[in-house]
Amino acid sequence: MASGEQPIGACNAIDEETIELYVMDRLEEGPAREYLETCDFCKARVAEYRTYLKELKCNLRELPPT
Repeated sequence: MASGEQPIGACNAIDEETIELYVMDRLEEGPAREYLETCDFCKARVAEYRTYLKELKCNLRELPPT
């Protein structure tokens, strides 16, 4: 794969910060939100991020109090 090319099915239209805002329901209505709701690759990234946050919360609950 040449430099600058993305893998088949990859999408660089939306950055991680925008996905984070979307998952936290803090992304305003507009083109980015609409794109995240229609792009299959981005929907998978959203699902991954939701899983990551869920696991993070579970792990944090298991930490002993400080």
